[in-house]
Amino acid sequence: MSDQILEKRVIETLDKGGDLERLKFHLDRFAESNVVLILFSHPESKKPISELVKKIKKIIKEYGIKAKIEKVSVEDIKKKMKHISRSGYYEEVKCRFAHSVWLYPLVHGGADYGYLCVIVEQGTLPKKILNFVEDYLAISLEKALKELELVKVHGTLRPRAVALSSVHTMHRLISSTLNMEELLPRLARLCLQVTRSKICAIYIRKGSYLKPKAAASVDSKYKPRSLSVQSSAIGRSLDSGSIILKNNALWVPLIEEELIGAIGLRSKQNGRHFDFNDKEILSVLAEQAIVAIKNAQLYETQNRILIESLKSLSKILEAKSPKIYTHPKSFIDLVLAIADEYGVSQEDREYIKYATLLLDTGKIAIPEDILKKTSLLTEKEYHSVKEHPIKSAEIVKTIKALKPVVPIILHHHEKFDGSGYPKGLKGKKIPLGARILAVADTFEAMICHRPYKKTINFDKAVSEILKQKGKQFDPEVVDAFIRSVKKGKLQKISQRMRDEIKKTK
Repeated sequence: MSDQILEKRVIETLDKGGDLERLKFHLDRFAESNVVLILFSHPESKKPISELVKKIKKIIKEYGIKAKIEKVSVEDIKKKMKHISRSGYYEEVKCRFAHSVWLYPLVHGGADYGYLCVIVEQGTLPKKILNFVEDYLAISLEKALKELELVKVHGTLRPRAVALSSVHTMHRLISSTLNMEELLPRLARLCLQVTRSKICAIYIRKGSYLKPKAAASVDSKYKPRSLSVQSSAIGRSLDSGSIILKNNALWVPLIEEELIGAIGLRSKQNGRHFDFNDKEILSVLAEQAIVAIKNAQLYETQNRILIESLKSLSKILEAKSPKIYTHPKSFIDLVLAIADEYGVSQEDREYIKYATLLLDTGKIAIPEDILKKTSLLTEKEYHSVKEHPIKSAEIVKTIKALKPVVPIILHHHEKFDGSGYPKGLKGKKIPLGARILAVADTFEAMICHRPYKKTINFDKAVSEILKQKGKQFDPEVVDAFIRSVKKGKLQKISQRMRDEIKKTK
């Protein structure tokens, strides 16, 4: 804090603290007259005399004193200011506009913070009272400086406390999701809330550009733009590791060996400028954000590898079974459309997706002639087919990362009324993913070709699903299915599935 700013804050603190009001109350009684107290800081302008004249005129008028403020009297006050600044002691000033005027220096620890002018309209003050005023001012000045020091300490500690609290919040955020589409909007909202900004955008580097991936703002219409790392000044600064702090903008780079992204803030909600405290808070958040983003990116990479592995397993089944019997690629879209309408969590959605990819893996163990058979199956053949969920689960459970998927695959042929297989589970004891797959699998079997049955049209298939509500299927899942139909989602997916099957023939 500069000496000039500190001086102003000391004067403001003394003026608003209440000490001078109490001093005036007692001086009015001692002088038996109207006593006016005026605080002055050191003149800053090139016309200090005219400033002093205006201030004195304004204040004595507020106190009801009618007097002509002459320039010569004010010049005497100005000269006395210089004198007492050197001496450090109060002195009387002879002025025509008041009976008695004293000027006190506001000095503490060798530093000069300004002056107090004591104006007595009529009469005077005894020496001991004048000395008392000097001691009183010394105590009040020390108190004001301590208050300012506390404000300074608070200003230093607050961003650290906020940053510490934010680190805890960020830790919970990191733990709550590894999905980038969920993580980045949450991160943007957290930064917006903590810094009380109007706009926050999270950027991820893609080649030579910083691409906006999430934004939070007071105005929801805000849409951030991409930044060139090489050709824009902001991009170059962030790439070099520099934090950009401006009055209405704050940018912090996300760097792990190299620039991986950035956090950008614009405008404070209270209209103030961004400062060092905002910079420190956002820097701490950025450190945690790097960890969260790298974890999410690693998860996405592992997820892609896993998905490709699952697709490879599916292709093994496709090579073993007739193409007309395996699920078309759009079957996943069908399942997820129902799951989304039901409102499953992002984590459950991923597991349901994996289960859909590996749904019929166990059919590898079923003889091909049974899978191709168009006539009714014998009891032994039907028993073999019914074992495919168990076989599928046995294959999948060998992959540790897919452990949550196993129950979905195992029980997707269970029925809500308990008449299904392999365990005869009933109601909500059937895993949610399995209940969703049961509806999707049955619907797809009705509208797409199967060796053992003819296809039926879309509307009739929907009616058949409704008939089994509460019997074969979970009523809530059927409701989600119907909502998807009413929104037109399933009609488009169904047509794609039929088109895919025609291409394989």
